Amino acid sequence: MASRAVVFRPVHADDVSCTPFEANTTFKINQSDYLENNYIMRHGIHNNQTTPISASNLSADNAKNADGTFQTPTWKSIDHMFYRPETKHQPMNTFEHYNPRYTRKNLFYSCSLLVVPYVKHGENIKRTSVKLGWTGSYMGLNNLVDVYDDKYGNLHDKLIDSSSFVAKHKLIGYWGFNDEFRNFELNYGTLGKTFAQGKTHLPIRCENGYGDTNENFRTFGWYTDHRPGVETTFSSTNNVTSSGLCLEFHSGSKSYVQVNDLNKKVNFNNDEEFAISFWCRLPHQQSMSSSKETSNAIITKRGVERAPTRYNRTTNRKVVWKDQNVTRNRYPYDISVVNKHHPTLTAGTILFRRSDGSTPINCAGDTIITSSGWHHVVCQKSASVMQLYVDGVLDRENTDRFHGDNNTGVMNPSYLMFGALNTNCSQQMSGSLDEIRFYNHRLSSSEILSLGNRDYNTGSLYQTTVVGNVFYRTGQIVVSSPMPKHWYALQSNWNLEYKSSRTIYENEVLCKVPSGECNVSMNPTLRKPKSSLIQPQFTGSGFKPYITSVGLYNDNAQLLAVAKVARPIQKREDIDMNFLIRWDY
Repeated sequence: MASRAVVFRPVHADDVSCTPFEANTTFKINQSDYLENNYIMRHGIHNNQTTPISASNLSADNAKNADGTFQTPTWKSIDHMFYRPETKHQPMNTFEHYNPRYTRKNLFYSCSLLVVPYVKHGENIKRTSVKLGWTGSYMGLNNLVDVYDDKYGNLHDKLIDSSSFVAKHKLIGYWGFNDEFRNFELNYGTLGKTFAQGKTHLPIRCENGYGDTNENFRTFGWYTDHRPGVETTFSSTNNVTSSGLCLEFHSGSKSYVQVNDLNKKVNFNNDEEFAISFWCRLPHQQSMSSSKETSNAIITKRGVERAPTRYNRTTNRKVVWKDQNVTRNRYPYDISVVNKHHPTLTAGTILFRRSDGSTPINCAGDTIITSSGWHHVVCQKSASVMQLYVDGVLDRENTDRFHGDNNTGVMNPSYLMFGALNTNCSQQMSGSLDEIRFYNHRLSSSEILSLGNRDYNTGSLYQTTVVGNVFYRTGQIVVSSPMPKHWYALQSNWNLEYKSSRTIYENEVLCKVPSGECNVSMNPTLRKPKSSLIQPQFTGSGFKPYITSVGLYNDNAQLLAVAKVARPIQKREDIDMNFLIRWDY
């Protein structure tokens, strides 16, 4: 018998493999049983008043969640972990989702938070598996909201149609004011229910270097406030409710917004197409310092610019650059609201102008927008035509005779101004501005309607379907949006469906047994006493060995794993045999 009583056979590295794969489990939870399943549901609110922990009025100043946690610390902890960058001019350095190209993270001053227990989300929540729905009940408007996640951690509202959104690459300037509550000083008021009702006065600080990465703007004036923004409307009722935050300019006060560092982007030449979109709420009575002011500036680029100023002329002749009021007769655009002193135009209409320094081109509207409520306005240059849209409807258009004329120009070095012509607040407007957008391309009629849609359920004025975020690794789902229908998320009749994700490693070891080895039974009772030789009566053909188990050992002959076969397998001497051992963990 050509056999050897071999105990160990080496396993080569090529015969060992480990294959990871993802396993998922579907979970469904609703409001009635989330506590029994150890889910955590909380609400958060930004509060700019700081109350000492030992204060007796802590509960009065800070609302509580159902589990006893305070809503202000909840908001601030979420903000600190996931949302707030160190500065507005740096990439996000947060716990999860670092790339702003794919993930849109905007934490409004209120949020709703659902925390999935670790044992029910595993290593991660599976991407694209989250489905969250709830029934809203704000102001008696019972509406169903369904949101879902994409693979980048964004929660999208299905009812908001993004097909007519303006392409992001066309946007060159945006001011929404929805994040400015973060900059309020202490003791200026408390954000929350009273703020949403417009009862809180929150002035803006005067500060340079204030804005997003490509923006610098300065606000001036104690009476320039942040107020509840554009009102959303509900189609089946007469109910309206404000959304987001806006910028409000008060009559009789010196207030304006000066935009720096965008001169090259918004300084359009004769042939460039552009579009300026904004929401406004203008009272009928506009502030007027003299009868010579026939219109009040809304958005203009002709009144303030940086100019050299000489000091100490008799000594070192020092020259510094300072902002100066220089009214230009040449400008690429000037948008204002006509007041009662205008000799020909109707008070309360929009006046959109361009000028080459000698004769301006006027595109004067017909629709009076100083009536009650908010109005959406688009002023754009489409090829050689100046167009004015009010509430999605073409109000007036005029031929731009500067188009194609190489002997004149409309560009200037002036700053972009909101609410006034210059820092002296000449031609200052009264009222509110919100969602100001500059595009380097004309807008189509469907894009204009999308920018002007303020419906309570389907409103697309913020040009996003994102209403929150999913943080997959930590199992936290946050709903936060300027739209009021998302303010009261997860308060009644909510349900959640998602899939957990965990990695399973499939290990395989190929054990090769040649025909001439392991052909002798390892049973010790078959051997002679005190010898390794098999007794003669057990060497016949009737005593064929069977394999019942395979052991895996390390280099120190320590047993690591044992594989038991379902039934004994006869070891043959005429062929090589291979055993594939597989296990998962």
